Amino acid sequence: MIDRDAVFALVIALMGPGSVLAPQSGACGSGVRLSRSELAGLLSGLSLEAMHYALAKYSLDEQSIWFLIEDTERLALTLEPPRGNWSNERSMAVLKRLAEVAVVDNLGVKPLSHRKIAQFVGFHHANFGRTWSDRYRELLLYLSGLDGAVQSCFSH
Repeated sequence: MIDRDAVFALVIALMGPGSVLAPQSGACGSGVRLSRSELAGLLSGLSLEAMHYALAKYSLDEQSIWFLIEDTERLALTLEPPRGNWSNERSMAVLKRLAEVAVVDNLGVKPLSHRKIAQFVGFHHANFGRTWSDRYRELLLYLSGLDGAVQSCFSH
């Protein structure tokens, strides 16, 4: 289950001064924000996950952001947990948090630093680089794939 308060706090932190999130313009650079129904019509035929991605990114639709986080969390939970002193429960919690941060990171206009990601997930940045960065990269690749599907749809 998503800790909506924690994710909301993350989004607010990222939208503060020097934010990595900025208002997104509509598709095709028109400067007009598309409504949820207009965007859904443009993107008919995409997977449900790609639709969530598009509505989250281009309409800043809150419900779609939550669905996108849930989609990404499902993927995160299939990733191999780290070896060593990591309990399965603790690893799952970190993977879910990484999914939340990856979605917010992907919706932003500039990538988050490893230090910032580690801060939001709750551990030292050196541990992120050693233990979690490959898993985080897999989540970003998943989100980039969704973005590619959406961009392909826009270009047709």
